[in-house]
Amino acid sequence: MVDTDVISQLLRLTNDDLDEHIFELYSRNAPLSNLGFINKKSDTITVSIPENDIDLVVRQSISQLSSKQTTSTTGFICWNTSIQMVDWLLSPLCPFKLSKSQVVLELGSGVGGICASTLLKLVGRYIATDQKHILKLLKENIVANVPHYRSSTISNSVLKLTTSIDVIEFDWEEIENGLFNLAELHLDSIHLIIASDTIYNEYLVAPFINALKAVLSKNVYAVIAIQLRDAVTIERFVTDLVGTDGLSVYVVPPNLLTDGLKLGYQIYFVTSTK
Repeated sequence: MVDTDVISQLLRLTNDDLDEHIFELYSRNAPLSNLGFINKKSDTITVSIPENDIDLVVRQSISQLSSKQTTSTTGFICWNTSIQMVDWLLSPLCPFKLSKSQVVLELGSGVGGICASTLLKLVGRYIATDQKHILKLLKENIVANVPHYRSSTISNSVLKLTTSIDVIEFDWEEIENGLFNLAELHLDSIHLIIASDTIYNEYLVAPFINALKAVLSKNVYAVIAIQLRDAVTIERFVTDLVGTDGLSVYVVPPNLLTDGLKLGYQIYFVTSTK
């Protein structure tokens, strides 16, 4: 359960506030001049988490990004939002403190596993999820960047370690299958859901919100980071999120954000009312 002191620092977003909030997003918090990918020229890149002095060596797939074989290919490269989100989650400004007692579920991890590889050591268990075609590279990157871990879904784990990570398929258009895969992990509970840059076109809005609602409960909260790109897509996402029965949506105000998130990004906090 989230501390009421944390909630009191956030701004509750309702239907009455939507127009003003959307206007402020694109006036106070102007979109960046780029799409947000880290490097689209190389299959092997170094990802730096600047404020926390962390470097990851990550394999991505430029060829798969432009492939016609799958309908969703953006997960094959790494995006800056994950870097900004990790830096924020690790900063003193973030009101949501990570601990070894927590189980974290990430929706839409992408091949890089940036959040997973960086946050894993701070929590009790981390569940990284994405579509099936993303998982092979995602696992490889976690293995390359996390020296010691235990896992029921990744090979070469050391069972005596307390650091635990699993990678499973969770396609937002196949929610029942994703929930089945999650149930197979036999989790006692989930405490925190994170999602980074998962909304980049209107088509994804409904499936993502449905998946989010399926894994939320009164004892779980979600932190969602978005990069401000197309205003129509962002407005649709925020409007539908606020309008979804059973969800409470909050805006993380600028005074609680790192400098890297204050321009071109927004963080939302979501809880379940059911």
